[in-house]
Amino acid sequence: MKIRLNYWQLILLFLPFIVGFQLFHVPYTSATVYIVTESTLNLLLYISPCFIVGYQAYLVINFNKVIKGSKWITANIIISLVFTLLNFTYLTITTLLRLPYLNSRLGPIEQADFGFISNLTVIFLLYSIITFFIVNNIYVIRQIKKIPNDDLRNQLNIDFRLPMKKLKNMSLIVLACTLILSIVIDIFVYGFIPNQD
Repeated sequence: MKIRLNYWQLILLFLPFIVGFQLFHVPYTSATVYIVTESTLNLLLYISPCFIVGYQAYLVINFNKVIKGSKWITANIIISLVFTLLNFTYLTITTLLRLPYLNSRLGPIEQADFGFISNLTVIFLLYSIITFFIVNNIYVIRQIKKIPNDDLRNQLNIDFRLPMKKLKNMSLIVLACTLILSIVIDIFVYGFIPNQD
């Protein structure tokens, strides 16, 4: 049985990301509201990539099983998926640990720590993005083209290439629309506020 998501189901995968991104524009009335909103939007922003990378991993791993393809590609997508899940787990734990201190005294902003772990996270994030948008899609297309049997090639196109293409296209559309919507909201919320001086 293949999981074939239509466009409406794909949009639902991105809904937490869209809602989380729009929470950036919620006005903060207190430090407590800020921390709760920030924690919520962090979790919402990252849960969609977990679903999306997981769905693509499902497709690529099953595709590789069918064609008995490269184990490197399977390992590549598993590394990307494990990083995504570990990052979400870390984000969830740090968010939950921060919530009990909502009413603690306000103080100076903590210094950002861009050490080894932060740099490693950025590297793996870029690695996951390249794997998601480029490597897996090119691999599936090239492997399907190599298959001499027309029926099998058509079936693999329907089962794997088309869902991956939908997922990639929907990712680009949602990111572009969210960015445009965010710019429009910023213009209307912050651009037309009269100067108080």
